[in-house]
Amino acid sequence: MIIAIDETGDFSSKSELKSFFVAVLLQQQNGKLALKKQQYELWLETIPKEKFNSKNEIKGSDLNEEELFQFTEMVYTKEPCIINQVVYFSPSENPEELMKSIKKTEVESIQKLVDLAKEKNKPHWEKFYKKLSIWHKNAKKMNYQHFMKLILLRRLINQTFENAIGISIILEMVEDSDSFNLLNLKYKIDKDFIKGQEANQFWKELLRNSFQSFNEKNPLPALDEWQEKGHPFLEKYKGKSETVLFFTELFRENCDFLESDENWEIQIADITGIIFNRYFNKNKAQKAFENLNKCVSNQNITELKLSNTTDVLTESNSL
Repeated sequence: MIIAIDETGDFSSKSELKSFFVAVLLQQQNGKLALKKQQYELWLETIPKEKFNSKNEIKGSDLNEEELFQFTEMVYTKEPCIINQVVYFSPSENPEELMKSIKKTEVESIQKLVDLAKEKNKPHWEKFYKKLSIWHKNAKKMNYQHFMKLILLRRLINQTFENAIGISIILEMVEDSDSFNLLNLKYKIDKDFIKGQEANQFWKELLRNSFQSFNEKNPLPALDEWQEKGHPFLEKYKGKSETVLFFTELFRENCDFLESDENWEIQIADITGIIFNRYFNKNKAQKAFENLNKCVSNQNITELKLSNTTDVLTESNSL
């Protein structure tokens, strides 16, 4: 399953508006990913050429109400239906001082990873986490906006992973006999806010470490039949024991920050995000928003508050 993610909103500590991270889950079995791309391209043909930029990409913010509604009619709700997952926050509920306190705790946790790497005689990772600690502590490189994006993105990835696994298992029972969705999980995240290769590596490691910690506390349930007969998913992500799966490969090799103009899946996440943004912040795009609910109810929308979050980075044994 492809999980494409984009963000929308200014994420400013002084903003009175909500900011969002939006994921769309796209099916891959039996040519359905190619079919969804074809539906998207047909819809693009209805958009005036002047709304495309120099990279031949259209941004959701340039679309009017009717164009957004037609997007939901021609692309989103057409079989195979798209599923979304949304995490958002309001700056008024997440003061900057609280953010700084949580960030300080995170930096201390990264230092524990430095010590762990040293203890395990892994100089490469010791050096890496030292640099990550300095970068994460930097007030400009990891400011309020970026820290909130990190927290929201980590929460969204944890939620979408569980959702994607559950949906993929159901699809496998119905029509995905080759387990294509389960064996080809991939995250595609808009890299618009990531600057430079080093930052890319740091963000990916923060996401991986957070997910690994989450997975250790909330192990992914497997079907009894999988345990009895074996399953390629268990083999692919086999951990140190039969009851623990290990997803380092997924987050180091199949979780990437990518250019949206080169990845149509991210463009779909962008447009979906604009619908949520306009609906919740401006009371607009109502018809388009209501259409999204044909595929999924707004129970997949989560508000994040720093005072309630348990997403803080913790020491992990996944080095």
